[in-house]
Amino acid sequence: MRFYKHDVERLAQLLSSSDATQRIDMKLSELDGYLTAVFLCPEFVPPSSWLTDLFKGKVPEKFPRGKVADLVVENIVGHLEYIADRAKTRQRLQPIFSNVEDTDQVSWQPWVQGFNRGVALRKDVWEALFDHSEEVTRSALSLFLVLNEIAEGQSDFDDQLIHAFSEEALDLIPNALIELLQQARTDLFEQPTSRQKRQIKKPKRNDPCTCGSGYLYKQCCGKN
Repeated sequence: MRFYKHDVERLAQLLSSSDATQRIDMKLSELDGYLTAVFLCPEFVPPSSWLTDLFKGKVPEKFPRGKVADLVVENIVGHLEYIADRAKTRQRLQPIFSNVEDTDQVSWQPWVQGFNRGVALRKDVWEALFDHSEEVTRSALSLFLVLNEIAEGQSDFDDQLIHAFSEEALDLIPNALIELLQQARTDLFEQPTSRQKRQIKKPKRNDPCTCGSGYLYKQCCGKN
């Protein structure tokens, strides 16, 4: 499965549908931040964990099945694959920020709130990364905490400093993601040895997909 821009627009529409809003309290930008944290986590977060959290503690498989409900789950999983594909092929992540209604302004706050909610799924893992990383990585992680406090209205900074962070956030966030991608997902940058390459086997059709989506290989990346 490959997920492209027109599918992102479809996901935004699905998240606004009544079928979705009854079960998930996120719009596209916040969801993008959440799934970015899931992907970046140094420890694999299984779909059973983040999907249950995302859908307010109710396992998606237990939802009343219907065309829209199925599409919501399918497209959310697809968006995680979209994030992973960008990271692996371009080695960078581009957050999806939201537009402020009836203005030309772009809001970073929902994305940051979603990211920090995703971090909370494996808080101990992120804290370990912080404790054992260099200063530049710690600064990147600290930035998201600072921005989240500003977004939640809980920052102790003075108004001038809050304004400065808010004005620069749209540029600071992508740069911080570049650093976190390199440090949190070192596996993406490791070059396998010739012996490792020989040991890599293509999954069978009924094996779990190696991208971590929770789908069978034939239902996911094996479609292409």
